[in-house]
Amino acid sequence: QRILVVMEHMFGRLFHGSALWLVGLVVFVVVFNVLFHRTQGTARIIASVASYVILFLIIRYAKLGLSSIGLAGSNIKSGLLWGLIGAVIVFAVMGIVYLVSPSTFLDARYNQDTRSLIGALVLSLPIYTVIIEEIIFRGVMPALLMRSTSVQLAFVLSSILFGLWHILPSLQMKSVSVFGGALFVPRPVVIGSSIVAPFVVGLLLSFMAYKSKSIIAPMIVHWSINASGMALAFLAW
Repeated sequence: QRILVVMEHMFGRLFHGSALWLVGLVVFVVVFNVLFHRTQGTARIIASVASYVILFLIIRYAKLGLSSIGLAGSNIKSGLLWGLIGAVIVFAVMGIVYLVSPSTFLDARYNQDTRSLIGALVLSLPIYTVIIEEIIFRGVMPALLMRSTSVQLAFVLSSILFGLWHILPSLQMKSVSVFGGALFVPRPVVIGSSIVAPFVVGLLLSFMAYKSKSIIAPMIVHWSINASGMALAFLAW
């Protein structure tokens, strides 16, 4: 508790303006991204817990209300509706792609057993990925940007950073063959698409957050994209 009080005091004194808070958020995102992808086990859990605490402090001392970051209780129903509709579309599209070209999903990162897959879908994916990324890129970051720029530009900039966020995990990707081996995609293209695709998806998720006034919608869709990709990769292997 004493550590939290000291951290709160430090954050309150260091950051007053929105620009400084935004810089602080970007630094936090970079550090968290590196730590998350360079740690395992207990170290990763500690890094994730610390990241949630720091993110909470940013929200509190930057004076961001729940409605400004898409967490207002009054918009939960809207978020659920948009999210469920989006999830149905995602599952349908991903299923069609799998039927046409199962090899598209041959990602070595998800060549795992059933128990590991279930654990990832139920725990790791929501806690380590979906919730914190949506709070950052569809909640806090756009809210800070919108204090000095337009809604559209705020979502574009946050989506660009969301794409760059995927650089480290994309470096693990390899060349793939799709459509039954009819098309070979070299590793640089795979890595590039793994950065550009999140940018485009980030724009769509931002649109959903804006229309539903809730980040519940992009959370659900984000989870459905990653979960379906992981599950189909499991089946493809």
